[in-house]
Amino acid sequence: MELVAALLLLIQRQILNGGMSHRRAETLYPLNAEHRTRDISGNGLPAGIASGVTLDKGPDGREGGAYYFSGTSSSYIEIPYHAKIDTREYYMESARVRFLFTSCAVSKNERIRLAAVAFDSRSFRGRMACLQIYNEALTLKQIRKSSGLCSEELIRPCINYTPIEDVTRAFNQTWYRLKGQQQISTQGPQSNLGLSGWMRGPHPQREIGAVERDLCFGDVRGSCQHKASVTVRHCFGYYVYKFIGLPQEHLQISVDKDVDAETLPERIFQERPRFQLTDHVFYEESNVPSPAQCVEYCLVAGEKCESLNYSSKDNGTCQLNNATASGYGHHLLANQSWAYFHPIALV
Repeated sequence: MELVAALLLLIQRQILNGGMSHRRAETLYPLNAEHRTRDISGNGLPAGIASGVTLDKGPDGREGGAYYFSGTSSSYIEIPYHAKIDTREYYMESARVRFLFTSCAVSKNERIRLAAVAFDSRSFRGRMACLQIYNEALTLKQIRKSSGLCSEELIRPCINYTPIEDVTRAFNQTWYRLKGQQQISTQGPQSNLGLSGWMRGPHPQREIGAVERDLCFGDVRGSCQHKASVTVRHCFGYYVYKFIGLPQEHLQISVDKDVDAETLPERIFQERPRFQLTDHVFYEESNVPSPAQCVEYCLVAGEKCESLNYSSKDNGTCQLNNATASGYGHHLLANQSWAYFHPIALV
């Protein structure tokens, strides 16, 4: 039977240096079209080695949001050995399927292979996304909160960014918004004033989310003499960018000015206090100070966000839903701690 899951591989290990354990992910592999098999935890783990897998829809229904495993011995992703995953025991849970049993193991040389292993005839057929490895087992509540880590770039880049006027001052691994109605150019330099950077490929539509593009540095001849990467996200009225591999000499990056802005959609949400829509949450975030900010998250998420739940407890919790109570009335449950918000038609 095929399963769709946001996979949390919870690994409990002996910490060799005697330090205190914590609940920060040692590894974070989104396993999606944007990051492929790369780790984005910041701990410098090697990229996974993919064999016989293809990109497919993720747990939230977006194309390229997960990898599909065909259920054969040659269909797997292998994570090379690293000290951060020096394991003794491991446990597996899933944010979407309570108990998910797959062929996922730590081999003798402490590599991790997902979906198929050489010493076991069983293999997994289905989709996996969001591999996280921890240094201790998590509670069910912590698992649910951790399931949103790989979706953060759907929302947070449009909220938590650094405004910048001179792109040559940008650093790697930071989200930036260009001041004014500007965006990085997708055309090569038009004048012979030295090397200048441009983005290869168009800016994405908002519904696609964050995408990775090549950032090419060259001259008027159009040749790419140096390459970097830029992740770009379309928000309402502006784009945000995150760079990887920028040259140390801070080369010029071409920008287009006076770009037409997209206005916020005219959507009004009506509150239904003391109710919560269950079983349709695709994104959850804590420390959201007000329902207004939760509504803003929903607008940024686009059409996939059809309604939301908000609780003021624990510094504010925002849940985005991919459905409304009009179609799933039996999932709208009374809950004193929550309020359900749904869009209403404008007249």
